[in-house]
Amino acid sequence: MGYFIPQNTQVFVNARSIGRDPEAWHKPLSFKPQRFLGSDIDDKGQNFELIPFGSGRRMCIGMPFAHKVVPFVLASLLHCFDWELGSNLTPETIDMNERVGLTLRKLVPLKAIPRKRIVRDR
Repeated sequence: MGYFIPQNTQVFVNARSIGRDPEAWHKPLSFKPQRFLGSDIDDKGQNFELIPFGSGRRMCIGMPFAHKVVPFVLASLLHCFDWELGSNLTPETIDMNERVGLTLRKLVPLKAIPRKRIVRDR
């Protein structure tokens, strides 16, 4: 692409900027997980459009564990609890702005209130 990078230069890839690049994604700031359906892009570090766990030798060593445990934990939370938004929030009024730092955090923390779902034996 016309760049000259001298030998032995250490290059840092800004994954946050790539994930928000309108040239890489249509409406990059919108939450649309369906954009990956039918796509060859995976999260294993080979596609720079999506590298949530890093790439190469510095890739997150916990990725295989997370791929197995996170769906189970999420399903358990959804099955066992009914969720409500706190502080008079609605899905339309949630502030999705981020606080930039070493890691990303929501600028205004989200308060979700779990209510134990009563499951009766049949």
